[in-house]
Amino acid sequence: MCNKTKPINYLVLLLTSLILFSLSSTSQALDARDSRLLLVGGEFFPRIIQALEPADPLPKQLIIIYSNQANLQYAQTTANQLSNQLNLEYQLVSGLTPNQLTLSDDYLNLVFITDPNLITAEMLKALNQPHTLSFAPFIGSVARGVDVGLVVKAGIRPQLNTAKIAKRHWAFRPFFNSIASHYPTQEAP
Repeated sequence: MCNKTKPINYLVLLLTSLILFSLSSTSQALDARDSRLLLVGGEFFPRIIQALEPADPLPKQLIIIYSNQANLQYAQTTANQLSNQLNLEYQLVSGLTPNQLTLSDDYLNLVFITDPNLITAEMLKALNQPHTLSFAPFIGSVARGVDVGLVVKAGIRPQLNTAKIAKRHWAFRPFFNSIASHYPTQEAP
């Protein structure tokens, strides 16, 4: 009898471990609202880039920052879509260690953040570079320090962190600015 219970105990332990692991991985995934905002952001980001009038005529570089393995799937899909629409190569970068993020001054770094949990003081410090424009489609992103975000009300509109953008000598076409000026910074949820 003792020999029969050991395999059952190991089986129970294995199943319990698998269940706990699957629960912990799904809890790190984006919720439904943020998943939808990420998809909307992927559609809207090319319009933001097209409205951009950078002071320096440097080549553009697309950087997609993801948080974990579950978020990597969203990031890859978004990166492929944006790369095709903007005709730019992209880099997928894990944002879990922002201090290791190196951005080149030889490019205009167009950074797309794919997880609201990555918008931290440490990440924003790494992104606060003269040739870098950060974008996150999540609610309250601009209020938390990202350069460009979205406002989703009756429609989808851009939201700009005008103070940060002006300090770095970035500019947007006047029509884009006039639309964005109607949507002041949202508070983070």
